[in-house]
Amino acid sequence: MRASHWMRTTAVATLAVLGLSAAALAEKPLQDMTPEERRVVFQRELGKAYLDTFEPALRRFDRLPRLVATVAVARLDSEEATTALVDSLRFASGLDDFREARRGGPDPVVAWLAWEALRGRLDSLSDDQLATWRKAGIVSAANGGFPGELSATLFEAAASGPASDYGDAVGGAAATVVARTPWNDEKPAAELVALRDAVAAWRDREVVEALLDRQLLRLNTAPQKVDYVLSALPGAPAAIEGAPAARDVMRRWRPWLRSDVTPASADDLSTYVASDLLLPKPETPDLEDESWRDAFEAGDLEVRGVDLAWVIDATGSMAEENKAVARATGRVMSLLSVLSGESRGAAVYVRHEVIDELQQNCCRHAEGHPRGYTARPFPLTSDIARLSRAMFFEPVPKPNREQWANMHPGTAVHGGMVAAQQGLRWNTEGGALHAIVLVADAEMTPKTEDATAKLAYDFARRGVRILALHTQKPDEHWKRAIEEAAGGSVIRFKAGDINRSGLPTEPLKAWTIEAAEEQFGNINPFEDVALRIIDSAVTEGYHPRIRQVIVATGPFMRAAFPDMLPNEKR
Repeated sequence: MRASHWMRTTAVATLAVLGLSAAALAEKPLQDMTPEERRVVFQRELGKAYLDTFEPALRRFDRLPRLVATVAVARLDSEEATTALVDSLRFASGLDDFREARRGGPDPVVAWLAWEALRGRLDSLSDDQLATWRKAGIVSAANGGFPGELSATLFEAAASGPASDYGDAVGGAAATVVARTPWNDEKPAAELVALRDAVAAWRDREVVEALLDRQLLRLNTAPQKVDYVLSALPGAPAAIEGAPAARDVMRRWRPWLRSDVTPASADDLSTYVASDLLLPKPETPDLEDESWRDAFEAGDLEVRGVDLAWVIDATGSMAEENKAVARATGRVMSLLSVLSGESRGAAVYVRHEVIDELQQNCCRHAEGHPRGYTARPFPLTSDIARLSRAMFFEPVPKPNREQWANMHPGTAVHGGMVAAQQGLRWNTEGGALHAIVLVADAEMTPKTEDATAKLAYDFARRGVRILALHTQKPDEHWKRAIEEAAGGSVIRFKAGDINRSGLPTEPLKAWTIEAAEEQFGNINPFEDVALRIIDSAVTEGYHPRIRQVIVATGPFMRAAFPDMLPNEKR
């Protein structure tokens, strides 16, 4: 951003600083101003130019530019920035109809980030903006947003307004959180505690009726959770001994609905005071800080969906590596999800070559074996937890030709890539990003090297990103196919790498891009794969901003994509 653009002569400065009227300052020529008056004018113009640069991206349909813009606008301490964030939240939460406005619609990540940005500036919100902020959060939660403990903060804030302010959405949000939150008798989850306190503060019959929904109570452990959430209501009936069934909960709480308890009004409720902020406080533009004049090109950030397919060597020596990939899938997809709200994952287990002319005797034997296969695809899905679980328990038995038909010379890379191409239903929308990550521990099937390199080149020419995780130092054939033909990378890994992470675990500490980069540690190979795919989707100049978005959205992504535990059972 050129200095001449933001040093125009008719700006209205920050009146609290100067003690001047808007009209007087607007009419005063620059040459007649004091140095302090000029500084504030330039400061104001810099903020305006900064907002003009980023604010249009808040209206985009794609997730990534909206996230980048939200982080950028959240930094700016101005009424205009606050208004832009509130407007973005209205549409990202689903509170307003995006179709009529012709702008991006509901997106839980964008909604949470805008909501959290506004939480850091509550003192500057008008009464109407504050009411919108609370209601938009509830609407987003009713649609599945605010995962995990993030909904605890939401309900703490929402409890400062009457339940009637939120309409039907408040019952939906309460039921959604009850349905998805695991139950722990000894220590209920923070989001259930916050919901219990909010329900007690509201004293609202419609919220109670939503929680007593018969379909909700049929869910596993839902009766215990509902009974707990209602337990702090004034005039609560006698407690149920032991774990209650659905009918017990209905019998206990139905009479309460006929009681004379009055729903809470705004005057009855406590004011919410924000704490434990997950974004830095907004700042006034600094004329000496070049980061306030960074360029932004939304066109460089357009991604309309992400499809990732693991292609895993399943010939018998990869059992532990497969479990590591399964556990890493949630973390990898959480990173890729900054690119698009339409992110899907898949897995293709490959034992043998698929194409007839490349098959060996073991490949043909596997095709007719009751427990054998050449390739087994798990379809592309947005249900990453389910995919990870299926991968974790996919049998990768020790090599045994007679029992499993899983002995093959090397890794059937060509077969796996063909199976991924033909066996998965890829997103064909323009702008969708496709990536295949090969996972192996051996050389390629003998005499398939040239065909594999040609196939990798063809994939790359169609825009498919090809990378590989390999337990050994890659030989010349792996390098030729993946690095030279496809323009990808072969990354060394071992199963134990899943037990470490270099991703930031703390909230964004400061607004500068350099500060965000410093929060990254020594990333593991799985995280490296994800970041390389992300970097391939945008021009190099925006890689630092993507790192900043990853840190800022980290609390949401960690809640939405929890790592799979190694001792998890079926």
